[in-house]
Amino acid sequence: MLHGDRTILFTDGTGEVRSFDPEDLVDGKPTGRQYKTVQPHHGVAVEPGDGTLVVTLGTEESRPGAIADGTGRPDRSGRP
Repeated sequence: MLHGDRTILFTDGTGEVRSFDPEDLVDGKPTGRQYKTVQPHHGVAVEPGDGTLVVTLGTEESRPGAIADGTGRPDRSGRP
């Protein structure tokens, strides 16, 4: 999912989320920001533009809400 100037990938089977600047693809595999949900589920992640990463909470049976991680975007080196 492209959101603002970020590409967000949510892997349902593992709960892994990757957020990166799509321009970094020119240099190969981008490092970007990574997050992992507690339970893998069919979910969604967005980054509204202020560095917060909003990720759905859930299991295969329910989706009770979302959580916001406000630690900010990593710099271009991939470090927070």
